[in-house]
Amino acid sequence: MVETSFAALIFLASSSPLEGYRLAALGVLWLTQTLKFFVEICLVLTIVIPWASTHYYITDRQLIRYVGISRRDETIFDLENLKSIELHQGWFGRLFNYGNILLTFSSSGYTEKTTLFGVYNPKKYERFLKEKLGQPQNNS
Repeated sequence: MVETSFAALIFLASSSPLEGYRLAALGVLWLTQTLKFFVEICLVLTIVIPWASTHYYITDRQLIRYVGISRRDETIFDLENLKSIELHQGWFGRLFNYGNILLTFSSSGYTEKTTLFGVYNPKKYERFLKEKLGQPQNNS
């Protein structure tokens, strides 16, 4: 829709009967293109910044989550308190071998859920975490 409007404005700016409106059409074209550019940049940044600012590290006994770019918040989850694991993979994720892993930690009446987003080879990490949880392995 936006691209069609741009094409119409370019056509209007280049047609000879509307010679007097050429400058106005080019101004509107420049303004809408600039606005579109900033909207696209904002949309990309709302996706990229959370993705780039969250890191997870798994050790034999802990899951460590770092969040932030300029200021780092660190959360440590003991794998001893891991209660459930859920793997979510859509068809696109299965095709490109990535997915989300939802983990539930519980200790002394306190429950916290965290999601590992966009994990490459999620079945590998699901198997590792299920081993820590003591669940039987499903080799499918």
